[in-house]
Amino acid sequence: MGTMRAMKKVLVAAIISLLFFAPRVFGQAGASSSTGAGAFPNTLGTKLRKLAAAAQTNNPLINTPLGPAPAWVANTAYVQGQVVVNGGYQYVCSVAGTSAASGGPTGQGFAPITDNTVTWFYYGFSTPSAAAPNQPVISQSASVLGALTQNIAMNANPSPFYFTGGIPYVDGFGSYSFYSLLTVGSTKGGPSAAVTFMTDANEVAIKVFGGTQVVRFIIDGQYVTASGYKDGTGGNPSYNLIDFTNAGGRKPRTITFSLQAPNTTFGGISIAPTEEAWAPPAKDRMRVLWIGDSIASGGANAPAIADADTPRQVGLYMGWSDVWDSSQGGVGYTAQNGGSNYTFAGTAANMVPGNAPDLVVFCGSVNDVGTASATEQANALAAFRNVRNAYSSVPIIVFGIWPDATGPSAGLLSTENDIKTAVANFSDANTYFIPIANDPVQAWMTGTGHNTAPNGTGNSDAYTASDGIHPSDIGRLYEVQRYVAALRNVIQQIP
Repeated sequence: MGTMRAMKKVLVAAIISLLFFAPRVFGQAGASSSTGAGAFPNTLGTKLRKLAAAAQTNNPLINTPLGPAPAWVANTAYVQGQVVVNGGYQYVCSVAGTSAASGGPTGQGFAPITDNTVTWFYYGFSTPSAAAPNQPVISQSASVLGALTQNIAMNANPSPFYFTGGIPYVDGFGSYSFYSLLTVGSTKGGPSAAVTFMTDANEVAIKVFGGTQVVRFIIDGQYVTASGYKDGTGGNPSYNLIDFTNAGGRKPRTITFSLQAPNTTFGGISIAPTEEAWAPPAKDRMRVLWIGDSIASGGANAPAIADADTPRQVGLYMGWSDVWDSSQGGVGYTAQNGGSNYTFAGTAANMVPGNAPDLVVFCGSVNDVGTASATEQANALAAFRNVRNAYSSVPIIVFGIWPDATGPSAGLLSTENDIKTAVANFSDANTYFIPIANDPVQAWMTGTGHNTAPNGTGNSDAYTASDGIHPSDIGRLYEVQRYVAALRNVIQQIP
């Protein structure tokens, strides 16, 4: 048992560092230098490589937050996505509830931590130890401060807002929600979106609707804290107030408001009449559509944090400014969640044409395991063709299947090989396949345990949630790093 505890601590420390890049199979661990950044001047591939190189050392996920997450407090209501500090470590709320009268979450293991009616998971060392001088105060209000009389609507023209993560649309509150996928029946959905703008305001009020979801804020490339903030007061509308009075005062800044879509909606901002807001530069924008299943979008209460779905996090590490997570539960190339959701081919047909992606990623799906090989291959081929019929030169990156806690099973290995065969049959020079379960070095996930029933058979003990299928919050950090390592290699091949 002592050896197992030691191994767990080493694994957690490695993941929380977020700075390792495991080898992958496409082109083996390193790509040929003949296809490096200098080989294709002024091309999409050159842009992808440039953005990835810059993001490797500067992105919100590796930049130190402006301040630590708030300390755990007894007898307090917490909602999913909030992060607290207790005993020098961070814990993320996975199941909402009220904390105990004393104690709080402790430990560095992978299993869920019960705190009265709250469920926490360990989320690494607390960093930084104290607030930076430029950390603003963020609060919620039912009304706008009296001095903030310049109201800039979400649909202002010209717009100071850069919307990412999906298509904005006017919802029932008369505000903007966002969608990156459609279900059968044309219901709009998608797990996350963001609004970015620049302003020299000393105080900013962000108008929101939709209750008290959890949102996060990025100021000049740094999260304010690792924790999410309760969004507004629950009234419609209500406001998130960002106050820089004691954090440098009035000066130009770039602010990103990351939200849960479509649960949180955006109504615009209010600033003082002598202050300005304007759009961020359009240079180096990159739109990526990620078509997958709930392994990407989330399941089993993970990701708990609002903007921590896998495609968005991968995008931050790759320098992709506009990632549309077009993933939904129960689907694959063949599976369609009992008929309520579209297959990958259907999502490609709905979301790719007209939306001008720079890159399309397919990933999955464990939901297709057991499908006849000929059927899976034909359906995967249809998905790829739907992209290529819309855009003749957009690169398509096809990942294999993220394994559940099955070993991975022979059936999963076989279905991933069917997808690989479909890519080969597609015979498209700008389509790239990356194995996951059949990685010749080792499957990215191994074993049959999970974080509430470890059995010592592989890393699934640490990284798979209690349902035996989805990554846990710690597992999602690992998952993201494996995708990023593979993508950094494959983009070397894109002209």
